[in-house]
Amino acid sequence: MQATFKPPKGHPVDYKVPNFGQDHDIKLTLDNLDQSEKDLKHKWVPDLSKKKPLPMDYKVPNFGVDHDIKTTQNSLNVAEKITKKKWNWRPPTKEEKAGFPKDYFVPNFGIDHDIKVT
Repeated sequence: MQATFKPPKGHPVDYKVPNFGQDHDIKLTLDNLDQSEKDLKHKWVPDLSKKKPLPMDYKVPNFGVDHDIKTTQNSLNVAEKITKKKWNWRPPTKEEKAGFPKDYFVPNFGIDHDIKVT
């Protein structure tokens, strides 16, 4: 068997790229930088020529437990009270993982309605 198609022409090169001017986000960033330099009476000139070591052993403030964590812990407490069961989660052991069902039949009901609509 042998291929009988013509080889592709390749990608275009040396084509004109329109210049729509400076991007709006870049312009806004440069305007903000300019205003900050004026407000602070300081010209920001980043030194990109030498790599400085990352700071280490600095103090990190402790703002307490995150709001989302507190909410989750509260939800867990409520669920445990409703079910009258304490949830002591731990990862399954190797033996328990081996006991999980594998290679079982999964029926195909076709494409999901929400996927189809999307």
